[in-house]
Amino acid sequence: TAPRHAALSDASRRMLLQLRWARAGRLASTRAVQRLYCSAAAKERALFGHQLSNVERAALSATESLSPVEIHTEIASRFVEKRGPRNLLSFPPKQLLLALSLKVSTPDEAELLLDAHDKYVAHQYTMAQSTTHPALLVALIRARHWDAVLQTLESRGRRQMFLTEATTLGRAARGMARDMEWVKLHLFARLLPKALNPEVPAPSGLLIFTIRRLALGAPDLAFSALREAVAAGVPLKPNVFQAVATPLLAQGKADDAMAVLMLARAAAQTHITHAASMAAQPGTMICRPAASAGLVQVAVRAATAARAAAAAADVHAAVEVILSATAEQRQAAKAKALGLPSLVWNDDAGGLIASEERLAEEALPSEVVEALRT
Repeated sequence: TAPRHAALSDASRRMLLQLRWARAGRLASTRAVQRLYCSAAAKERALFGHQLSNVERAALSATESLSPVEIHTEIASRFVEKRGPRNLLSFPPKQLLLALSLKVSTPDEAELLLDAHDKYVAHQYTMAQSTTHPALLVALIRARHWDAVLQTLESRGRRQMFLTEATTLGRAARGMARDMEWVKLHLFARLLPKALNPEVPAPSGLLIFTIRRLALGAPDLAFSALREAVAAGVPLKPNVFQAVATPLLAQGKADDAMAVLMLARAAAQTHITHAASMAAQPGTMICRPAASAGLVQVAVRAATAARAAAAAADVHAAVEVILSATAEQRQAAKAKALGLPSLVWNDDAGGLIASEERLAEEALPSEVVEALRT
């Protein structure tokens, strides 16, 4: 019989059976075989987050009639009850744990999975989880149990989870952002530099995405996460500094926006210290390139806002950012800063909106004007 799962409809099961027949040569059309195969793979990715292996399909087929609670009960009982003619413990196979991870869909079921997983580890099982799609982490993300995801990343060594790429972690970041779990997303960003195996470079692309997404909902937390990323010596790009400074500036926090610019200048002058990333990019600064047109535009606006709030405000960091950019970047940034409407923070919208105000060239601090001309 074809592998089945309770979440699949009768039509899906028939399709999988037809696919099995096709592989056995009972369907003549090669195009029909390809269509069936692609459709089955798409359904698996929609249900489980990835295409199942034969081992995973076998685990589901063997436990088709069991619910997650029943599987957990069976696992727990086998660790404590003596069975058979010799009255010995009959430890459960890892296939049961794999089936449980594939059937988890709620936070309560995720707690059962964590308990069962820890029992296996406590009895010195070698878990041999995938280094790209570990069953435990994939299940916790599918259940949207973000506390458990963070706890598992913190204790990844004890739970025998060794990641070599950040694909699964990306799904966690997007899920937390969709649920607007800003505090948890901040904690997630803090864990990212060390989330992968020590010999693998830090997932700087995912870290940048996480901080930028965090800035759209909680700019202060994003600023904190950015400081921690720089302290961890992870490679970054100018756009992440721009993404954090923009909402702070829109909230009227010109001093914090200037602090982000100071951090950007420090990052552009500091070498990467994350071990694996440093080995992959020797001699590279944390922020490379040092500036971009977008970051220069923020520097112009931040310096103008700071000087408007206090005549003696220090705009040295903004000037340094401007001077570190190319002439083309400076001219493009000036045109956008003067031509585009200012952004303001709207509490009702929970984010940035465009205002009717535009920056006048006469309002620019003299130091900024001089730096833009250089």
